[in-house]
Amino acid sequence: LDRRRFIGPANLDRLARVMKSDAELYVASDHADYVDWILVHVRGHSEFRWSAQGANDWRSRPLDWPATRYEYKAREQGVRPTFLRFVRAPRNGQDIG
Repeated sequence: LDRRRFIGPANLDRLARVMKSDAELYVASDHADYVDWILVHVRGHSEFRWSAQGANDWRSRPLDWPATRYEYKAREQGVRPTFLRFVRAPRNGQDIG
């Protein structure tokens, strides 16, 4: 199962390589285990910072974050999605691109 998860050490390294300083990585899930997995891996990665300031930052979909059919499906089943935003840490040197 872990090998099927997009968020993990290898992809985080790839994302960190191509993302500019202060770029945002948005991740949403309605699976609590996967949310825990995401938080452990992204917060443990030296190139990303979790931008949450309070519980509403992950409990409510931000206005600039479009709803998806997966979110609608989860809500129809009574499951509350979690919305996570991470910021690419500043680089030492120039950004790619």
